Amino acid sequence: NATGTPLTAIETFKPTVVNVTEDQGKGFKNSDNERYFNKVDDLFEDVDTAQQKNTRTKDFLTSFFVAYNGQQVSSHFSHQRKSLIDAFEARRSDNKELDFFLKSGFVKFFGNYAEFFKQLWLSSDKYKNSPFPLLNGYDDADLATMLIAFLKASNHKMAITVLGNFYEGIEKQEENAINNFINAVKAVSAYYFFWRSSNSNAGLDSTYRDFFKTEDKSWKFENGITIYELKEHLKKELKEKHVFDKSDWITKAKEEFKYESAPNEVIRLGLLIAAHDSIIDESTKGLIKSGRPGTAPYLCLNQWFSEDLQSIEHVAPQNNQNNDWDEKLYENKLYQSIGNLTLLRQDLNSSAGNRPWKEKILYYKTVGEKDPEKIDDLRNT
Repeated sequence: NATGTPLTAIETFKPTVVNVTEDQGKGFKNSDNERYFNKVDDLFEDVDTAQQKNTRTKDFLTSFFVAYNGQQVSSHFSHQRKSLIDAFEARRSDNKELDFFLKSGFVKFFGNYAEFFKQLWLSSDKYKNSPFPLLNGYDDADLATMLIAFLKASNHKMAITVLGNFYEGIEKQEENAINNFINAVKAVSAYYFFWRSSNSNAGLDSTYRDFFKTEDKSWKFENGITIYELKEHLKKELKEKHVFDKSDWITKAKEEFKYESAPNEVIRLGLLIAAHDSIIDESTKGLIKSGRPGTAPYLCLNQWFSEDLQSIEHVAPQNNQNNDWDEKLYENKLYQSIGNLTLLRQDLNSSAGNRPWKEKILYYKTVGEKDPEKIDDLRNT
């Protein structure tokens, strides 16, 4: 191009859209096609180098084509460009007006998907203190925003394929579109959590591609996805992995939901779920039980981003070098299990280190204490 950098597949695809719009007798400038393609261009406005542009192009098109038809697109320019042209040209009719309408529908979906990719996925870290503006006023807006941050931190990019489709419904101002979007966020997050707390990542991405490739649902992006068929598909996949029933999940999680195998963000979410609205179980020393709603809210944005809860701490340390801890905790790597993990600030985690329990408990008490005088007493203990 004029700057001397190689064009991307998206940049070489744009003239095709311009020509189709012009051939219809409609100027591209100020047209709907220009407005929606501008959303695609905006996806790259903060990109500084050719390498960054190519990387974002690859990430975006890889995600887009899964959401469009379950297609797997390589990172090669020629394959990306051909996939775009073929998908666009396949939207055809002998009727000139209908042909233009079909092709414009592709551009609209392309643009809205790019808008979601940028505004709610790439920029999700901007919303640490309040929900996404478009969700304000809706039930579970804070939770949904937190879960998107969880999915992004987990690098679960396949979530975009589902959520980008439900975002299209919001752009179309469909009835219940925002509630459907929130429910889709919760469904995908639960699906990812159950899968990765009981299994490896192998085969997970394919379950999304299979969903969008299934033709017997008569799915077309113009009609969108219903929350019902999304949940039915996710439930089917969990059943096939034998983790749909609680007892089956517990059996597999005992082996897989460990520090050495489960992703850190899945462990963090699991610990927040366990602590959410919990109280001390006075009848069983050392355990907790469910309390009243609002007792201890942990499934929320401010807790997910709280510096106090960023680091995963082993209560019984990974290294029992001084034999301060019961050896049974180190049989079959039991110390790696979720029950031996908690969340701490990074500096406290580093300080607690491999200390024996009598010393570690002082650090834990410091985290939970709000009285400055008592905190000083603990530090001087």
